[in-house]
Amino acid sequence: MAAGFCVFCGQRPESKTREHVIPAWLIELTGDPRRKVKIGLDLTSTPPLKMREFAFDSFTFPACKECNSSFSDLECRVKTILAHMLDRQPLTFVDLTIFMDWLDKVRVGLWLGGIMLNKNCQGVRPSFHIIQRIGSADRLVAVYETSDDNWKGLTWGGTDSPVFHFMPSCFSLTINRFCFVSVSSDFLFAQRIGLSYPEARYFDEAGSHRVSLAPGTKTLSLPLFSYDFGAACRLIWQPAIPWRQLMPGGPDSDPLGLYDNDYVRDMCLDYEAGVGKVFTATPSGLEAFSGLGSTCWLPSFTQSRGEVVWRSAVAVFEILGQLYRAQPSLELLSQAERRRVQHVTDMTLKAHEALTRNIIAQKDLWF
Repeated sequence: MAAGFCVFCGQRPESKTREHVIPAWLIELTGDPRRKVKIGLDLTSTPPLKMREFAFDSFTFPACKECNSSFSDLECRVKTILAHMLDRQPLTFVDLTIFMDWLDKVRVGLWLGGIMLNKNCQGVRPSFHIIQRIGSADRLVAVYETSDDNWKGLTWGGTDSPVFHFMPSCFSLTINRFCFVSVSSDFLFAQRIGLSYPEARYFDEAGSHRVSLAPGTKTLSLPLFSYDFGAACRLIWQPAIPWRQLMPGGPDSDPLGLYDNDYVRDMCLDYEAGVGKVFTATPSGLEAFSGLGSTCWLPSFTQSRGEVVWRSAVAVFEILGQLYRAQPSLELLSQAERRRVQHVTDMTLKAHEALTRNIIAQKDLWF
């Protein structure tokens, strides 16, 4: 992978600019814009590994001028939406879709930025960049709120996990009193929400990820995702039709036959774009957000900041491990390639699980 690629499109930047993965307006909203921040471990340093420290305004990565400009509208809209969130105001399905798009952008941007900072020492070969990943997969956001109204700050978690380096499917972002755990993965809860889902996943001979799809059940089964985020958390869901993976020539030969029905269309805000409705859970089932605005995105109750920090960190690491363990089958790979992939997977999980146990053991430090 060439150094200096555009974080948005993955190509060599044209009319090169610098992208603030963590935008300047957010840095100013959460404290002194000139402050320094620790940006994970420097994997290129000699053991014991050192933490990187950056001035926030220098934490930037290469981008094409056109790509960067094309995302300015998203940043402007999210700035307004986040101000409403911090004031605990009602949100619409449009607001929440935009907010989740932005979380996708930040999560993938931090992943690609980490690859560049560490000089790709792990040999990661990104199969997508920001443009390709926004809104392209099932996603959920877990919202936590702290009882500390006066605390201001900006932190994120999970991006130092060995699993995140290979599979950036989950991270946390804390903005003042709110903490958001963002999860996005192909077919994350497709089967449970009644949509078409993989009955088999495998790597083909070229190493590309393929799926064999089963028809959707058109039946909702709760919970949509098998993880307990805790009673104080509010979960927001948005399914996706993964058209990019399912177009003719892709892993499934007849995507329209699987998705062209009333049940799927009723699950969508925009069927042609593959954008699902935005839901939250209620005692009677799933409730779709409307265009009128609702405060049901807010958590049921607040928790201490220490408890939110610990719970969100555990959630991110356990979910990353859960998703990474669900690896596609390696049976079509050559014996040598199968051994190589399995070795990398085993070593990555071993390191990740050690970190997870350490986080869980720190509970008494936060409560």
